[in-house]
Amino acid sequence: MNMLMLAVAVTQIASPVKVDGVLDEDVWRSADWQRDFKRLKTQESQGEFARKTEFAVLADARTLYVGVRCQEPDVGRLKGGQDMDLWQADSVELFLCPTGSSFDYYHFAASPVSKTKYASFASEGGAIRPDPYAPTWTRACAF
Repeated sequence: MNMLMLAVAVTQIASPVKVDGVLDEDVWRSADWQRDFKRLKTQESQGEFARKTEFAVLADARTLYVGVRCQEPDVGRLKGGQDMDLWQADSVELFLCPTGSSFDYYHFAASPVSKTKYASFASEGGAIRPDPYAPTWTRACAF
């Protein structure tokens, strides 16, 4: 698995934010937004993404919040749907590596156009996936 490791600043907040996909609270405006991503160089793709994406991370005493903004001028073109496999749909994937190494990581994925979401924990670089792993998490999208 090719993973691009990126350490990001987490903006500490005093109280929870609403998980509604809008990202209009003042704390999101003052967060450290990460942007200007490049594709990992493979035979299939390289260079810049067609659509700009940015994200920021907030945390209060109990919850980690990840806000993602994906620029898509024609949301009607997004692939997805209730019966579509998440891995074939347009989606956002997030890998959290709390140790700073890809040896152990948490993997989250969600599609903005369906209710499908996925979460897993992997160890030994993905060779071990202990079950069950069922975190409490939610996602919201706004267009």
